[in-house]
Amino acid sequence: MSIAKEKAYLSVDINSDLSQQLEFYKKAYKKDKSLTITEKNYMIDDVRKYYNKLKVSQRLSEPRECDYCKRLRYDVPKCELCVRDYLKNNFGKWTSGNTEIDKLIQYCQFEISVSSYVIEWIEYEKFKNVQYKTKGGFGKIFTATWIDGRYAAWNAKKRLLTRFGPHDVILKRLNDSANINDDWYQEAKTHLTFDVIGNYLVRCYGLTRDPETFDYMLVLFPYDCDLRQYLFENSSSLSLNQKYYIIRRLCYSLHEIHKRDVVHKDLHSGNILFRKRYNEWKIKKKDDRDLLFEIALGGLRPEIPENIPFGCVKLIQQCWDAKPENRPDASIIFQEIGRLHNQRRSKIKIIIAKVKKFYGKILSKKKQKPRCRRKRVE
Repeated sequence: MSIAKEKAYLSVDINSDLSQQLEFYKKAYKKDKSLTITEKNYMIDDVRKYYNKLKVSQRLSEPRECDYCKRLRYDVPKCELCVRDYLKNNFGKWTSGNTEIDKLIQYCQFEISVSSYVIEWIEYEKFKNVQYKTKGGFGKIFTATWIDGRYAAWNAKKRLLTRFGPHDVILKRLNDSANINDDWYQEAKTHLTFDVIGNYLVRCYGLTRDPETFDYMLVLFPYDCDLRQYLFENSSSLSLNQKYYIIRRLCYSLHEIHKRDVVHKDLHSGNILFRKRYNEWKIKKKDDRDLLFEIALGGLRPEIPENIPFGCVKLIQQCWDAKPENRPDASIIFQEIGRLHNQRRSKIKIIIAKVKKFYGKILSKKKQKPRCRRKRVE
């Protein structure tokens, strides 16, 4: 199914509206001969849920009256307004110990649009099996199990949010965050409020605090590896279509980030994360540090391998232009990679058609060739 997903994604137009994109995916999955009927129905249902979530978060869906509070809601089938009331009533039941952090989390909960995506304060005791994973310029990263798990569903009859249950998370400890300053606060606010549904950036569940260092920690969705590790382990086996798919996924996320007048400032292969189960790539919010670009280190450019298609070489050289205004933006790269994919697919179809035609003629001649008949000896 991941191949079918990649094929469809390589041809979708991100400049079309969400309804048109959804219809494109539905038609692509229906036509895909490699999928069974069950797989087609599953993928269509999955992409429908995804686009409904986007419509709700962007207030593009039709509002409906809630059966309980009688106010107009956008979330389907839950009511985000009822969820907000529930969270507001629980404000007095938790505290981070810092007024500014409490206000930030409360702000996130006031602005909730999709009821299953709630930012919250999580007590450190709610985690078990906390293990050190790696160290970066921003601090340390740990893996852990969240005992209760994230909020998963709204129970309308009982008027409460239910939890998912135990699941793995990443704890990202932020250096020197015990004493909060304005820069750190703005950085945390951007991380918590920019993409609450985890569509473009790595999903953040909320904040906790290390009881030993008193530094704050971001609670994040776990991913299997970063792009650097993925390429190191799989570069020799990746097809050109798979490479195109990764580039398009990242360009789409960057395009959406840039539309909100935000620049990442620290995009490199270590900040691009992969989740194998869903075949998805997400961008990790920039760390509060300055890094040299890996590719342009010291103003040097790496050599372009000979096996890279000419169209890609041309695109790379445009991205390396000394004048920033001459470089293509993320949306242009997205469309160009799609064009290169479709061009390659068309050439392959032509070659296959010629091969079929050639062998068809050979088979036809064999059928038409008369058999030698031996004369009957009297």
